[in-house]
Amino acid sequence: MLRGYSNVRRTDTSLLFPSKQSNKPKDLRKEFQIALDQAGVKNFKWNDLRHCKAIQLAKAGSTLLQIAEVLGYTSLMMAKRYEHLSKERVSNVVHRY
Repeated sequence: MLRGYSNVRRTDTSLLFPSKQSNKPKDLRKEFQIALDQAGVKNFKWNDLRHCKAIQLAKAGSTLLQIAEVLGYTSLMMAKRYEHLSKERVSNVVHRY
């Protein structure tokens, strides 16, 4: 699938994978599931990618507001599930000095 995209890059959008019908992102869930099946990966869902990114952001010291903005959450309540990771990092920094 990616080989087809590498041949022609649309210049009318900043999206890496725009859909053909509009200037919205292409939904890659079907291709993602095919890749998981071919790789023999079990029990892994599309949303796990967002969860992994949120954990990386929290551990890197991002604020809840930043996590919510990057992941497109409409409220901070969605990002609060990663709060303990940010607090742990802040606590470690405070105790170092």
